[in-house]
Amino acid sequence: MKTLLLLPLLLIMSCKDKPMQMNPALTVKKESTEPEILDSITEFFIDSTLIGIKGKYKLELKRIAGKDSVYADIRFFEKQNGKWREKQHFTFEKDGVTGCDPEFKDFNNDGFYDMTYKSAVAARGANDIRTLFIFDSKSGKLKPIKNSADYPNLQYNEKLKCIDAFAVYAGSTSYFLKIDSDTLRQFARIDLFDGYREIYKIDKKGKETLIKRDGLEPSYLRYKNFDPLEEYEEF
Repeated sequence: MKTLLLLPLLLIMSCKDKPMQMNPALTVKKESTEPEILDSITEFFIDSTLIGIKGKYKLELKRIAGKDSVYADIRFFEKQNGKWREKQHFTFEKDGVTGCDPEFKDFNNDGFYDMTYKSAVAARGANDIRTLFIFDSKSGKLKPIKNSADYPNLQYNEKLKCIDAFAVYAGSTSYFLKIDSDTLRQFARIDLFDGYREIYKIDKKGKETLIKRDGLEPSYLRYKNFDPLEEYEEF
């Protein structure tokens, strides 16, 4: 009988002598004195009326600033059974100066708007550098054009049914471009530099052929045709 009475007492004394063991899942971490730096959304754009087919597709574009970088976050949705279903998600590095400033234009003459957003700015704002996404009506998806940010001031060229670009530096260059899969490929170029105008044709392998060289001032003219030469009245 005495043994039975002493057993609970010994257990109690044993518990007092041992430190309490906490469940790791319930352990509260000590707060750091350093502030936590989280990514923050500094710009947000949403639209379902411009890209692709109105009301069927939706685009969400965010400019997100992190501790060490800024990036554009693009999500593309399709409406199925009355609900939006995400089809694609892209993230691309971006400059920390400009906003995304999305624009919607038809860059391949298929009757559907495509999308660009501002990747960076150069030449004190004269070079509007954008990343281009072509809407593919067959797949219902966006196709990012890998090297589109290499060509400033992109626009669709009605005259030649292509894309042209215009770069400003110590001189200027007019580029004539075709969409080749997911890349822009040069087929002609006009360089205005150091008092000369040089006109090149470029084959599919990238081989350049100088077809004309003459003197010309001033050096900031944008062309919509290279053979024969034809300038834009305004750009």
